Amino acid sequence: TLQAQCFSTNLKGDLITLVQNKLNKNFPKTIEFIAKVVKFEDVNEKIGDSALYTLHLYFTKYAYWLIVALFVSLLGIGIAGEYGKKNTIQFLKTQPLKLKNIYTGKVLASSGIVVGSIFDILIGTTLFTAIFNGFGPWNYPIFHYDSAKAVAQANYNGIQVGSVGFHFINLGEWILSACVLLLGVALFIVVIGHLFGLLFKQRLTVYVAIILVCTIGYVSADMLPVALVPFNPFTYFDIPRVVNGELAFLFDSVLISYGVGIVCLLCASAITVILSYFISAKIKKYS
Repeated sequence: TLQAQCFSTNLKGDLITLVQNKLNKNFPKTIEFIAKVVKFEDVNEKIGDSALYTLHLYFTKYAYWLIVALFVSLLGIGIAGEYGKKNTIQFLKTQPLKLKNIYTGKVLASSGIVVGSIFDILIGTTLFTAIFNGFGPWNYPIFHYDSAKAVAQANYNGIQVGSVGFHFINLGEWILSACVLLLGVALFIVVIGHLFGLLFKQRLTVYVAIILVCTIGYVSADMLPVALVPFNPFTYFDIPRVVNGELAFLFDSVLISYGVGIVCLLCASAITVILSYFISAKIKKYS
């Protein structure tokens, strides 16, 4: 993080001169525009009250974890949530259903509700804010870090600073990428909760297990070999630093991106569901 901060600080002092050297003199308006952008104290945090700015702030301040926590508490403990509900347990015992079938139904229903609800919350927040404060500029530039490996590619078209570089992505693209990752992260944590719901009967135990696994998984990313970091699903829990390229810059990996992240999260979720299914098949009945 310190390396990234130093990189960003150096850019603020030298970027105007760099842009003027890089761009053709026939584009004075472009030079003037970018110069104004990089004079912001932090070009990644443009605070406003429009819908797009609000969503951007929502992610950069990590408020998205409130939604994740809400759905995990309501839908993320699976079978464990049925223990203690006398009528529900008695009803399930009388049905010609195996536990693996009940598990499959619950995890599919919970996953569908989580994805649909998060989508509705994001769309609803955007529309509600847009009514009072406007939608916001879709093409507003957001700073994006480029790693040394990205700069070394033959088709790199950003602005190079030594062995690293940067470019700008528009605000709308940034938000869409963050929303996609949020859906993947929420789905992954919910299926983890359903796995622990099969292993433990106490709700508190399931919640503690989810927190411990997610915390250890995220912290351990720094301890893994750099080649494995992009394939660790917990790496993508830090959504804003993934989308703005900061993690890819710090680990010098072109693979750490929202595209690879969503694939990694979905694959990890599928593997967890398959594992849970086989575990549920070994459990004979409720007790």
